[in-house]
Amino acid sequence: MIKNYFKIAWRNLWKNKLFSFINVTGLAVGVTCCILIFMYIQSELSFDTDWNDADRIVRVNQTFSIGGVPDHYAITAFGVAPALKQAYPEIEEAVRIDDWGTETVWFEDKMFDIDNQYFADADFFNVFNFELLKGNSKTCLAEPNSVVISEAMAKKFFNTADPIGKMLKYSEMLCKVTGVLKETNKQSRIKPNTLISLSSYGTEKMKGMAESWFGVGSSTFFKIREGTSIDQFNKKLLQWSRKVLIPAAKAEGIDDVVTLNIMPLSETYFDKKYKYDQFEKGEKSYIYIFGWVAVFMLLIACFNYMNLSTARAVKRAKEVGLRKVVGASRKQLITQFLSESTLISLSALVFSIILLILLLPAFNAITQKSIDLWNTIGNIGFWTAITAIILFISFVGGSYPAFYLSNFQPAKVLKGKLIELKNISFFGKLKLRQVLVVMQFTLSIIIIISTILIFDQLNYMKNKDLGFNKDKVIVMDYPSGDTIISKLVPAIKNDFLSNPSIEKFTTADQVVGAASRRGFFIKNKKGIEQNVLNLSGVDYDYFDALGIKLKSGRNFSKDFPTDKQAFILNEAAVKLLGLQDPIGVEISLDPKENFGKVIGVVKDFNYKSPHTPVEPLAIAISNFGGAPGSKIMIKVKANTISESVDFIEQKWKQYFPKYPVRYFFLDDEFNKQYHKDNTMLTIFSYFSGLTILISCLGLFGLASFTTEQRTKEIGIRKVLGASVANVTYIISKDFILLVLIGIAIASPIAYYALTKWLQNYAYHTNLTAGVFIIAGCLALLVAILTVSSQAIKAALTNPTKSLRTE
Repeated sequence: MIKNYFKIAWRNLWKNKLFSFINVTGLAVGVTCCILIFMYIQSELSFDTDWNDADRIVRVNQTFSIGGVPDHYAITAFGVAPALKQAYPEIEEAVRIDDWGTETVWFEDKMFDIDNQYFADADFFNVFNFELLKGNSKTCLAEPNSVVISEAMAKKFFNTADPIGKMLKYSEMLCKVTGVLKETNKQSRIKPNTLISLSSYGTEKMKGMAESWFGVGSSTFFKIREGTSIDQFNKKLLQWSRKVLIPAAKAEGIDDVVTLNIMPLSETYFDKKYKYDQFEKGEKSYIYIFGWVAVFMLLIACFNYMNLSTARAVKRAKEVGLRKVVGASRKQLITQFLSESTLISLSALVFSIILLILLLPAFNAITQKSIDLWNTIGNIGFWTAITAIILFISFVGGSYPAFYLSNFQPAKVLKGKLIELKNISFFGKLKLRQVLVVMQFTLSIIIIISTILIFDQLNYMKNKDLGFNKDKVIVMDYPSGDTIISKLVPAIKNDFLSNPSIEKFTTADQVVGAASRRGFFIKNKKGIEQNVLNLSGVDYDYFDALGIKLKSGRNFSKDFPTDKQAFILNEAAVKLLGLQDPIGVEISLDPKENFGKVIGVVKDFNYKSPHTPVEPLAIAISNFGGAPGSKIMIKVKANTISESVDFIEQKWKQYFPKYPVRYFFLDDEFNKQYHKDNTMLTIFSYFSGLTILISCLGLFGLASFTTEQRTKEIGIRKVLGASVANVTYIISKDFILLVLIGIAIASPIAYYALTKWLQNYAYHTNLTAGVFIIAGCLALLVAILTVSSQAIKAALTNPTKSLRTE
């Protein structure tokens, strides 16, 4: 019996090829988008969940509170890990990871800049179960100057040779290769190219770092024992902070209230509360947004299917009547219609799997993911979602003909009395098909409006005045650890500025976009108060080179020897400190040392990210001696970038022949901050286009069936003198009205949702009427073109042929 249902269903679908093509294509596109979004969301939510005992791995956070204002850090003091492990048996393992960033590595005549380099404790592999191709995970980080390298790095330096025991040279040390990490598909924020033993810092440095409770620098992770409650353990950490950290702070004259807490590692990817995280972060709002897009697209495809089913209902009414006359029960008719619906859904699923195979590489390239379709197909969650989607489509798409048509009285149907069917309506005067078209375009227009606004917001941030000039600025790293560099700085600067293509040359301890967080002591009438500011070290030409403007006071000057201890504040720092007249105020990083005076105030500039408000900043003169991380920033003239880069590379090789030329453009570095926004915009743009495509397919099919049903009416109108334009208008106006209703409903919904979304940005564009007008006009234009194509075709048909056929 079931075989017969599907056999008849196949014949019906094959007989109505346009109906079948539109439905299968629309559903396949909708299902494909749903599956792609499902895989993206699954990938985002799976970060750091694949480790052994992942539910027992936690990150330690450190909070400083000054004057009741908390300052949260995702990194901790260096001595926290060993002290807490000794104090609490709940901690099974403790590991510290310190980001070293990008450094030059040598092996014999080979030299490469390697990123994602970390110092790590010897117990690293007891917490994070990376697999090793070579080496012993229990001992490979036990000795100083040991290094474990990635499989890709091993191939780069050693090709097929065994790297174990080989010596890699860094600017400050030699490290022996003791292990090779196997490439992994784990979704983890920790993606090391090298792991250097933490003891490589040296005994004295390690001791000094461990003795300070108030310097922050390492990411600290614990594996807690099974059954340990995070909430209960956090209460113990609060007690320990009160017992150890706060008294230690007071002993050093620091008013900070320092506390610690732990959070599950799996929650750190989307965490926004804790700053200075050393690893990749995600944006949880995108998960919700893409989830809604998936639901919308699936609903639009289902509305298409249901719409076309209702349009065909008149034709199938007589079929139902005949079936009932020859003895078919209502149950059998419902089963028959649902069988057709299921067959279409399964056909769409097969088509969507083919589309997935073709589209996944491009999707991975856009999202910078490495999603494996076959791994996903092996996931029970995938098939649960697919089964739910197919059942949903089958039921929704087949529900109308199955439950409504099967209830017809055969005598009335066979006599042509279909008035009940034609007049069925919802929400007042709107018929079911009209309601579905309105809902379909409502969802489509919401996605279109969202896409336009995301584009506007991203464009706004990229073009926002940051308060400094980042264009045509080349940034280079000083060779780390080179003690001769301090003597070469004046000569290098003069040499570079001798080239007419180079306008400015300045140095800083960090690139614009980064700054260290430090505690400051401020002298005022009440005595000495404490607060926390960001600190950036620069040279005398820094403000001039980057076009940063002074609001009051003066710039640093070599004419004033005391400027080496002086500070310049930004407006946000002046506001935070509550300084009415900041010039001349004395501040210091250490109350036991000399205080320096504030000599100037600069206008706020976005030295970090336009995503966040400008933070309070203190700027001082750096003492450059080739310290790690010190930067050169070179401003070049317009239209001279190519020759300037050639000149810079030539001079670099002249001064530092042992070091590779490593540079980047400051505007490119800032644009990296928009990576996730760009990805979101790209995905949204494609999905927006696909929603229009699906909607148009449904509208095209609906217009085709409508014109087919009105063939006699069109013929009569033409015989009576109606023009092509008249006929086109008569057929199109109802559809256009439905789209206008969709625009009216979608606009307030989109306005509310997008206003909420814009609140995630410290600086954002305004949601103007123009966004809604553009989206509405686009949807309206597409609808007019789609419907008019069928209307014009019907209007051009010979009326005598139409009337003879009828």
